[in-house]
Amino acid sequence: MIKRRLVGGILLLVLALFELFLFITYCVEYLAYGQLSDAVFMSKYLIFMIWSIVLGIIYIATCKRRPVKWQEITLECISPALLLFTYSSLVAYLPAYNLFRLVAFLLIVFQCLGLPGKNGFKDHPFVVKDQGHDSQSIEKLTKLKELLDSGAITQEEFDQEKEKIWK
Repeated sequence: MIKRRLVGGILLLVLALFELFLFITYCVEYLAYGQLSDAVFMSKYLIFMIWSIVLGIIYIATCKRRPVKWQEITLECISPALLLFTYSSLVAYLPAYNLFRLVAFLLIVFQCLGLPGKNGFKDHPFVVKDQGHDSQSIEKLTKLKELLDSGAITQEEFDQEKEKIWK
């Protein structure tokens, strides 16, 4: 089990749900005072919260599996893109969003906590494709072995041909 990913997923999920609660509270307050434009503006922020919830669930669900590199790179690319989309205008909009900024910073930290390093996690490296050998190469190798056993080729010739077949 990848404990760092599990902890990151749980923290991410809990904090994103807390942030969703804050979001709903602010939107209800804005709508109560007739500030529809502010409520619509805040709805852009909802995308990042939903992504954080989904990512927390993904981290929790995949904490027992070895990571696949292309999937992890995809997750690493989506988060910053959504962050830029969401916070590009939020940060400059009102100083009253300091709590949202703090929670967003923590969400980013927890997202990074669940991501693998360069080679995967310490005890769970990235999944690599098996170098499966087709039936033709196995057949050729079997024939080569028969030729070696019968004395028709030397061990050096066998090794050279074997290298060619496995490449």
